[in-house]
Amino acid sequence: MNWINSQYVHAKPAEELVDWLIPHWQAAEYALDAEADRPWLTQVAALVGASLARLDEAVPMTRYLFIADVGFTAEATTQLQQPGAADVLSGILDGLSPEPLSAEAAQALIQTVVKQKGVKKGLVMRSLRAALTGDMHGPDLLESWLLLHHHQLDRTRLQQALSVAQP
Repeated sequence: MNWINSQYVHAKPAEELVDWLIPHWQAAEYALDAEADRPWLTQVAALVGASLARLDEAVPMTRYLFIADVGFTAEATTQLQQPGAADVLSGILDGLSPEPLSAEAAQALIQTVVKQKGVKKGLVMRSLRAALTGDMHGPDLLESWLLLHHHQLDRTRLQQALSVAQP
């Protein structure tokens, strides 16, 4: 039954899927304005839609996008305490501007940090995922970052992660 349901959910465009997901997010008491936040919510629906078998799965899957303090899993904490992780997160934080972030600008910032810090891209990406989502697994990292940046949560998360990375 889950597979059949997933096929139906996956066939829905994000513009329609968001109508089904909003009540689930509201029931979870996520702070959102269904009308004013609709473009952003539609992007969230597009991000997770292909991973859903049931609509209620969207609540835990998107939690990190709706809350200010995400907390860090043990695996994420381990990543944040890796040698060089604090340095790359500081580099990302220093390179952020309050202006809207595009995918191209985010990728350019990642490449700049890789070159400036002399580290592998994998360290930057894993550390960034741990910092922004509090976990080492989840939806597309770049899209998640753009969604978090829209509400200026990326800067807050990076600062929180630095406190974990530099105990």
